Amino acid sequence: AHIRQARAVAMFILARVADTVQVPPMNLGLNTDEAVLEELRKKYVDRVVRGSGLCVAIYDLHRIQGGEIFPGDGAVHFNVEFRVVFFRPLV
Repeated sequence: AHIRQARAVAMFILARVADTVQVPPMNLGLNTDEAVLEELRKKYVDRVVRGSGLCVAIYDLHRIQGGEIFPGDGAVHFNVEFRVVFFRPLV
């Protein structure tokens, strides 16, 4: 994942993140935005990202591109840009 454009607001940071997300076949019936958001929440929320802090929420989606399926893999791979709220205590 690539994290850029961090803005600090007290102990919370709003950062733009670019990453690739795999949407499994069982979620392909969902709206693309919903399926991608679900996978992003599983991957980021309640996890510590080194150098950024604890991810508390996915703020919004900026761009979803791709939708590639690779041989032997039933998941659809999307390139995604989104914003995340990180908690970083001031120490």
